[in-house]
Amino acid sequence: MNGLSQTDLPIFEPQVNPCVRAAAARLVAFKHVMDDALAPTPTINPIEFVRSVIPFLSREIGPGKPGLVPSELVIGESSKFRPEDLCAEERQARRASALSPSMADPANRDRAEYWSIVNLGLFVAHEGKHRVRLLRESGDALIPALVSEIGYPDPSRISRYAAYLADRRTLFYVLDGRWMSWPAPCDAVSCLLDAYDVPLANDWPASLPALGVALAAFSSTYERLPAQRAGQLATRDRCLVDLNACEGPTPHEVRSPWWRQIAHAMKG
Repeated sequence: MNGLSQTDLPIFEPQVNPCVRAAAARLVAFKHVMDDALAPTPTINPIEFVRSVIPFLSREIGPGKPGLVPSELVIGESSKFRPEDLCAEERQARRASALSPSMADPANRDRAEYWSIVNLGLFVAHEGKHRVRLLRESGDALIPALVSEIGYPDPSRISRYAAYLADRRTLFYVLDGRWMSWPAPCDAVSCLLDAYDVPLANDWPASLPALGVALAAFSSTYERLPAQRAGQLATRDRCLVDLNACEGPTPHEVRSPWWRQIAHAMKG
């Protein structure tokens, strides 16, 4: 793509309603607040972050397409450097490099690779995640990147249920009336799914297995994950519970720390 200008690249402007777009931008801003709060320790990987707080993200990723993405809608990371840590010359050099159309070239080893969660109007940086904040704070509205789409279910397939654990309001998510997810709590995601028109009920439905049984299955699934994943934030993303297969906890599960915590919490 040598010799191309940004005008030669298409703009990946999400085709979502304004409320979804605004909520996606707020989630991006929330991630930056988290990164600031964690400084100077390493920040949270963007992909790990979205998989921990947004339920039912597809694991199938489409082919990459060169284009420009709106910087205000990209979840990035700032663990390597922050713009204020750079001298003026280095900041300008990094900015010029990041804005080059070659950063969207599949043949460029230094290209930016972003995921587009199309239905939610959100982009997630996989490669090129550290440039996002620099470009946004420099006033650059568009970032060249190789963009791959990742699917998200239609809102009619998702249900949200609020329940209280240890007097704390907790949201549980069910896909197609069968698959339960318990993501890490995030108000910004709740606002995004509100805008996406995902229904919310204030009671766990009687038509599904009892919540305690579902949570026992969740804890059992979690404990069977490989040990190397146990401390990772995105582990919950792998804990989908098949509600059609739920049974009561086994004696071993009842003795587990997870089940004891859940049972205690449900007693209030």
